[in-house]
Amino acid sequence: MLASRFAHRGCRCPSQMNDFAEDGRSSRRKLPIRSPSDGATPVNRIIFCLLLIVSAAAAVSDGASAREWRGCDGRINVIAQGRSSLVTIFQGRGSCRSRVYANDCRRAARGAIESCVFELWRTRWERRFPGACLPVSGTNRPFVTGLSLRWESGEDIKLAVERAACCDLGLSGRNVSVAVTARSDGDDRCAANWTLEPNYRVNCRRFRNDGLCG
Repeated sequence: MLASRFAHRGCRCPSQMNDFAEDGRSSRRKLPIRSPSDGATPVNRIIFCLLLIVSAAAAVSDGASAREWRGCDGRINVIAQGRSSLVTIFQGRGSCRSRVYANDCRRAARGAIESCVFELWRTRWERRFPGACLPVSGTNRPFVTGLSLRWESGEDIKLAVERAACCDLGLSGRNVSVAVTARSDGDDRCAANWTLEPNYRVNCRRFRNDGLCG
């Protein structure tokens, strides 16, 4: 009777209310408590990684553009009868990480000179400068620059050597023997000497008769 009166007035009896409370408690689920930053953590990590990649790329780019350069002087000589004639003088250039490693720069420059002189002499019949003797840009590779042959020889190292022997040194035999040498000079790690041809034979008599000494 009491229950019906409560129901008529829109109320529930205590037992029904207890059931409701129990049903309500059983129907509610505890949600995990998350901080406002939890949902953004994966995004933040992605952004952070992207920033690291961009910074590293910029550092590499700056390092490449800020590399240190050093040089050594290269030369080729003709030697005969205790006298020497200079055929050419030029410069090798080498790069390194910083001035602390300047010796590495000069070691690379010396290597560029060595590659040039041996390749130049090996290809002397082609009468042109090989790739190892040409300047380059936009790279950190060592190279040579300023190569120019004396005695109006253009890019013909063979002609330059023979003019040095027959015209500058004044040799006049038919079978003259000369040594063709090269060297590198400069600061630390630049010094080196090479023999390109210890006994190069030149017919200076015919060379002079052909008017090649001017």
